[in-house]
Amino acid sequence: NPSFYFASCNPRALKEVNPTYAAINSEFVGLYDEHARVGFGYGDELGLFRSLVVGLASTFWEDEGYHPIHGSIMRIQNTGIGFVGGHGTGKTTSLLHLLYLSPHHPFQVLTDDWSFAATTNNTITTTTFDKTIAVDPVFLEKYGYLKSLFPSKITTALIKKEYWSPCALTGKNRIAESVSLDWMILLEKNPTASLMEPLDRSKMAEAIVDSAYHMPDCNPMKKEQHVSYWKNALGQTKILTFNTGSTNPPLKSYAALKQLMEETTHD
Repeated sequence: NPSFYFASCNPRALKEVNPTYAAINSEFVGLYDEHARVGFGYGDELGLFRSLVVGLASTFWEDEGYHPIHGSIMRIQNTGIGFVGGHGTGKTTSLLHLLYLSPHHPFQVLTDDWSFAATTNNTITTTTFDKTIAVDPVFLEKYGYLKSLFPSKITTALIKKEYWSPCALTGKNRIAESVSLDWMILLEKNPTASLMEPLDRSKMAEAIVDSAYHMPDCNPMKKEQHVSYWKNALGQTKILTFNTGSTNPPLKSYAALKQLMEETTHD
């Protein structure tokens, strides 16, 4: 007798719960049973279906001691950075802007969507089987300067959103097999809020879990277990909120974030 929990559901029914779903005109639904280790998924749009499948798979990795993260994970100059947030908060945007602002620094990308975290010796280490980056022509048109991160054969032929390996970035091997997190940054869109704000561990823990289990009807006991894990795991990790809805020019905002991380890391 499987007992299924919703991992996801039709976003058209969620617009009153979370306004960010108002722009989604697709259907996707996912169900899982963590005891039977069975999941079912349906989607009529590739990006949402891809995210749904990886999200379903993450529920089964939990038995191995891993905890899901819905966010972008990268490493710049041996500093591991994670951007987490709900749909449309700018996880891919943030990752690519930091890479653009670090042209002379070695960098690698783990993913811009889903990864899994485990703690060893007070260090949060992330890994994934979804080593891709979403490349959207609408996005590249908005931030034209980011086209320089990709070979022209990609940007000139792009007519719809595609998913590329991090190897596509500047044409070099940019794949990270794992990333140890020094920073966790919660992305929020609020035109009236400050650009950056400190955040305590409890609120960040809840935000990470809400981003990974961002649909109603998820297993509430499992969510509580994950919040408890993150409250303890974040002890050695620097955390803050970053406002992607700021009225400042994006390059100026991300340059300020990069400077703060560099100054804090080197203190």
